[in-house]
Amino acid sequence: MSRETQNRRIAVLGAAGRMGATAVEAVRAAESLKLVAVADPQAAGQS
Repeated sequence: MSRETQNRRIAVLGAAGRMGATAVEAVRAAESLKLVAVADPQAAGQS
């Protein structure tokens, strides 16, 4: 697989906030990106 066809693996820190949620939506909508992790210190211990 060439570098141009590989999906970029993305992690979003601060995903529970407004900007973080928007970033998560944008990554999910982009064909060339793959959301691999989300985290937010305000949500520690929650699932």
